[in-house]
Amino acid sequence: MAQRDANLVFAEDFTSAGYKLLELNPDTLRALEQQQEVVFKGEEDEDVVLCTSSRTFSVKVADTSNALYLCTAQTADQVLSFTAHAPRTIAGQCASFLELAPIAPRLDKLRRLLEQCPYSPEKAAEQPAALLEQLTWRSLTCSIQCSDDELQTALMQLNAFELDGRWRVLEKQYETCAFDTLLTAIAHQGWDLQTVPLLRLADRVQEHDVPLLIVRCLLQKYSSSLQPQAGDTVYTLDGQKVCQFRAIELLSIGQEWEYSDFMTAWKEACPQVDLEEFVPCEGYLKGLALVQDNGSAGRSVRSFPAWTLSEDPKTRFDALFTARAEWRHEDIIPYIRDITSPSMTEGKLLFKYARSFTASDGAKMYNKR
Repeated sequence: MAQRDANLVFAEDFTSAGYKLLELNPDTLRALEQQQEVVFKGEEDEDVVLCTSSRTFSVKVADTSNALYLCTAQTADQVLSFTAHAPRTIAGQCASFLELAPIAPRLDKLRRLLEQCPYSPEKAAEQPAALLEQLTWRSLTCSIQCSDDELQTALMQLNAFELDGRWRVLEKQYETCAFDTLLTAIAHQGWDLQTVPLLRLADRVQEHDVPLLIVRCLLQKYSSSLQPQAGDTVYTLDGQKVCQFRAIELLSIGQEWEYSDFMTAWKEACPQVDLEEFVPCEGYLKGLALVQDNGSAGRSVRSFPAWTLSEDPKTRFDALFTARAEWRHEDIIPYIRDITSPSMTEGKLLFKYARSFTASDGAKMYNKR
């Protein structure tokens, strides 16, 4: 290839500090080409992230071994063209660029904000206005380090609902009482747990301070499906979710239980119906509680919900191995599933933060790296 020379002219205001280069991956390039919003997010005490409408990326400074000169141009064609001996004005120089990597949405702040201002009818008037203002959609999109799509998904997963323009979650004690009321009404009416009518149920419980909005919120949380039917909406209650609700209720009474006592109380608390999915089983406790073998003292169950753990992977694994020195593969997965991302899968997290070995019974195990 023939060598081509260029006439480089350094601008009078040439600087090596006035510019930043951003390396675009396919997602961010596509967003910019489609004139979608691409924003940086981060408070002073947070590492900055970049968000498109659907993805979140970490932003890291990557150094380059060669000097990168920035030329001025009027059009894109001029940037790409290279005419021999034509003067090119050098406006600046960069020795690094901003590198993007896809990450899981950072939702700890969202959970904290929602938990600071939970909803219950009797405390509605006591809620600080300043806190409520942080729960508008606009405020959340500005402060939470995730894309709009990821924020909407997170709000759904947290069973949040919009009330007077603010996103809220139910106060735990009120949620327990309200869902207890729903289950009692369903039992009294003799309704099939797989066909619970929204409007008729709301009509039965409105006198117990459970409005339609809350009935819908609870049915969405504890159901597996819904479908319109004769001017109403019919929900199918999810047996595992209902059993887990009862388990959380029992574990809030006593943080640790003797295993057989817990299983007996759990079965008695769940709906007494002839459906296998509504029969409590140990598998329903994964990601919710730890079942410990205490040798001659027998087995025990203690509360250890995944959603209370940090979203920082190292901190999360430190907490896991503090709670239990060794984990079976099927037991640890529910505790790391929510911190995965396209670039950090369950397998990669386990490889980086844990050491694997095979137990005497052939089970795949993990301990602290």
